[in-house]
Amino acid sequence: MTESVLTGEDFEGMLVKVVGVLVTETRTVGQSFFVAGQKPNFADTILVSNLNGALNGVTPPDSAMSCSITGVLHYAAGRYRVCPRNADDIKVHGLN
Repeated sequence: MTESVLTGEDFEGMLVKVVGVLVTETRTVGQSFFVAGQKPNFADTILVSNLNGALNGVTPPDSAMSCSITGVLHYAAGRYRVCPRNADDIKVHGLN
């Protein structure tokens, strides 16, 4: 039997990009934060994680900002998360 449905496991450890996601809450400098996507209902959420301190000193985008996040897809504590390599992996597009 061959599986034809891709899951997060197929991309674990790879560089991924989530585009047009919405920041769900305001956090402070260096904290991880959640984003929701895809338009129009923003039903799914994923954690943008400050893995290994890569985002220390970085202020996360404010709540309701639209952005694109590039990072390594990582799985820990029962959740997938996108782990940006540095601040340049977070592109803010403005309010939704």
